[in-house]
Amino acid sequence: KIFLGWKKRILINMILLKEMVISFLCYNFLKLEDFMDTSFKTRSFKFVYWIMLIFLVGDTLDTFYRTISGYLGDGMSFPGFDLVLQPTTLDIIVFLILQCGAIYGIYLLYKLKKVGGYWFLGSSFLFLIYAKIFGPIAEVSISIILPMLILYFGIYIVMVICIPWYYSDKFE
Repeated sequence: KIFLGWKKRILINMILLKEMVISFLCYNFLKLEDFMDTSFKTRSFKFVYWIMLIFLVGDTLDTFYRTISGYLGDGMSFPGFDLVLQPTTLDIIVFLILQCGAIYGIYLLYKLKKVGGYWFLGSSFLFLIYAKIFGPIAEVSISIILPMLILYFGIYIVMVICIPWYYSDKFE
């Protein structure tokens, strides 16, 4: 019961953080004077950039929370699927190491470096390979998880590869 209260507090804090970030974006980056006499690409950069970062940070926090609470509790599940997976200690160690790579990728994207997208995507892909061969989804048929993988990696590619490429004048 103590653990359940801890999970609820983290969830409430994540929701409050999301609301604060949205308020910050609306107040600081959607000023009308910024939209005067500039191209769509220039006007949309701040909004798209911050939405990309919020999505990546939110997804990383959600994945971290779901994986750690699944390890400490009764297992983890994926939205929309009836799979319950119980990660092992080795799975958590590999996850934490590769999560550091994903967080470093987000940091590089924050610093407007294109290579951050490759760090994030590479770390996610390496964990997927580990999880499918040795880890918690080794027993699960690929046909069950393939639609979810295509969706998530499609979104990741748009967020971390296509956006920096489209705004290549802003990213190094």
